[in-house]
Formats: sequence, structure tokens, C-alpha cells
Amino acid sequence: MYRLYSTVKERMSRYLMATANLTADAHIGDKFIVVDNNVTDFSFEAMNDKFPEIQLSDDDATGERIADGFNGCKIIDIILADINTKIITLVQPLTRNWLVSKHAMIQRAPGGVPVKQVKIGDFKVVSDFPAVCISPVSKSQDWTALQITKETMTIDFLAYVARGDTEQGSIDILKLCDAVEWILWSNLHLKLEGEIEQFNVTSMAMVKNTDYGTVSKGSAILKAAKISWEGEVHFARDYFFGRLPYERKTDSL
Repeated sequence: MYRLYSTVKERMSRYLMATANLTADAHIGDKFIVVDNNVTDFSFEAMNDKFPEIQLSDDDATGERIADGFNGCKIIDIILADINTKIITLVQPLTRNWLVSKHAMIQRAPGGVPVKQVKIGDFKVVSDFPAVCISPVSKSQDWTALQITKETMTIDFLAYVARGDTEQGSIDILKLCDAVEWILWSNLHLKLEGEIEQFNVTSMAMVKNTDYGTVSKGSAILKAAKISWEGEVHFARDYFFGRLPYERKTDSL
């Protein structure tokens, strides 16, 4: 099932932390920016309608969380990303210059929270925040028809944000969970590229529940959430056609 989890990670990373580099300088008062070919990752209209926030950053930005935002970065809302012209249209005009020479770039920031990493598995120490960990919980299998199995899987999506002892940390974890849950509800039909035995993938899936709390990871106090997801995957099997070589041991067999 590694392919399923790696596909979930790829989709989650693409929606939560897509990036693109500016290919033309953007100046104060501009209401558009021009980016590279990664503009495609910013063209999902449903995502833009629900979570229009992106973060602008450059060499002068540390991205460290401060009281009213991320130091040196700018959270802005987008209206449209045109994959042909590679122009992203903004809701409000820029309030400072963003230069190619300073490696200006954009990153998705659903709810105003730019995710730093998406990983498979949970860890005692999480190196960078906000983070989303995809943790396999269980898998069960049953026959549904000749050569077709139904596999029911439970996956925990663990979200972590810094400043766990502050109100801002509580706000950030709620916003991040909103984005993760929206993606899980919206993208149920995962395609497993290269999966020869695939019959139909994730025919039923849902977010079962979400738990919130405060945890310690290494020396950091974090706000955390566990989003439990359950899905059914249907596979075609060819067990009856003998994959393994058969060795006859006696004449009676």
C-alpha cells in the first residue's frame, strides 16, 4: 500500500505547500505577479475559492512566526492563476517590491498558515512547523467478488503548529485543520499510477473525527490535531492465475 500513501502525500503536499518562483519583478501597487511553470499548482479554482491565501517571500524574509504574521513575508489573496500567461491575479495591490534578484517566490498558505513539511509517519521530533504527518493506522481486507478485494484503511493526519501556549497557535491549528479536512473531503478518488492491479480506487472515504490538544515534540510545545480518515479501496486480483512457480513434489499431487 506504499503507493497509496505516497500518492496521498503528493496530493497533500501539492495542495498545502505548492511553490512557484517569480519570473518578473513585482512592484508596489501591482495587482498581479508572473511566475514559472509551477503556476499550474495555483490554478485549482475550488481551492482558490475556499483558501485563496498565498505567501510571498524573498531573501529578506525569515518566515518566523510573529504576532501579526510571518516576519518579512506577506500573506495575500489570489483571484485567478492563468496557466497560459503564468499570471496570478491578486485581490489587493502589493505594498512592497518583490524582486527576482532576491529570489522572490510564492507558496500556498491555506488559512494564512504556510505549511513547511508533509511527511509519512509520526516522529518524536518535528524539525519545522507547521507540519502535517500522514500516519498509517490500520488496514483490513475482504473479498467482494471473484478476484476483487475491498481494503478498508484508516489513516491519521497529524497537524502541528508552533506557539502551542498562545492563542495564535490555537487559531493556526484550527485553520490548518480546516484546509486538511477540506482536501480529504474534496479529493476522494486517488489514482495509483503504476498500480497494475487497480480496479477502482477510494470509492468511499470520509473524515471520521478530529481531536485537538497540546503536545511536546523535542523541546517545542506545539498545538496539535489528529484527523482520522477512513477509506475503502477496491482492487482486482489475479491470485488464481498463479504468480509463483509451482513445484510438484510427488506424483500424487
